[in-house]
Amino acid sequence: MMIPGLVGIAGFVGGGGVGINYRYYRINVSNAQGTTNVLIAESELLFESVDLVPLMTSATTSSVTVSTSAESGGREGFKAFNDSNVSPSQWSAGAAPVQWIKVDFGSNTTLDAYSIESRSDSNIGSPEDWTFEGSNDDSSWDVLDTQTGEVFGANDRREYPL
Repeated sequence: MMIPGLVGIAGFVGGGGVGINYRYYRINVSNAQGTTNVLIAESELLFESVDLVPLMTSATTSSVTVSTSAESGGREGFKAFNDSNVSPSQWSAGAAPVQWIKVDFGSNTTLDAYSIESRSDSNIGSPEDWTFEGSNDDSSWDVLDTQTGEVFGANDRREYPL
């Protein structure tokens, strides 16, 4: 049976030669810690421990585009990929979950992990329940990972293998 998005990668270390391969990836948050306002300070989309999202300085950088379901207070989605977890350098949805942040690589890109980091001064707003999803057409999404009941501390970075 063929699983959509699952491919063998020559030279991949640690995952038995398997990676996840999609054009679009999103974090779909259904519950946040201590508030209805979802906030992600920093995130990485990884292959072999290398962040494949370039340092984002706007919504589109080097053919990679970051978009969101909502943004609040100057905390645009691309700021979750700018290598800073200090406010306002983070994504804030400013609305009740379910909220999402999406990366479009422009072509299929293989990942083996992703990370989420809470803001430097608090865990309020950090994702508690979410799915990590992949798509090749931006309309049909495959759930690649599900997390429930995650509790972040301030300045807490977590990595999730795929």
